[in-house]
Formats: sequence, C-alpha cells, structure tokens
Amino acid sequence: MKQQDQRSSLVAGANLQRLIKEAGMTQEQAAEKLGFSEDRHIRRLIKNGITKIDEIQRIAEIFGVTLREMIRPLD
Repeated sequence: MKQQDQRSSLVAGANLQRLIKEAGMTQEQAAEKLGFSEDRHIRRLIKNGITKIDEIQRIAEIFGVTLREMIRPLD
C-alpha cells in the first residue's frame, strides 16, 4: 500500500472513532448500526484504518457525512 493510501485509511479510522463519539454511541452500537456482527470489527477499523474506499463511502453515508469528511485529517 502506498504511504498516502495508508495515511488516508488511518485518517478514515480516526474519523470513524470521532463520529461514534459525537453520536454518543458505544462501539457495540456502532457495529450494529453499520451491520457488523461483532464490535471488534469497529476496533480493528479504528486501529488499522479503513482500506476499502467502498467501505469508507458506506460508513460516511450511514453517519450522514461526505466521503471527503471521512478522509480529511482531524485538526
């Protein structure tokens, strides 16, 4: 994976964590909302990043944000 792609995936994971926190959800609730069978999948996405653009897009849609917001670094 290219360094920029890896960075973007980690940023998307960090933004997922932020969105979960802003929504006042637990990781278990977020996993349910996103259709994952286990909350450890959420932990893995936050820690290792989200590498698939279609998964980033789907998460963005579910949380009501843009794809651009998902891959923009936190300030």
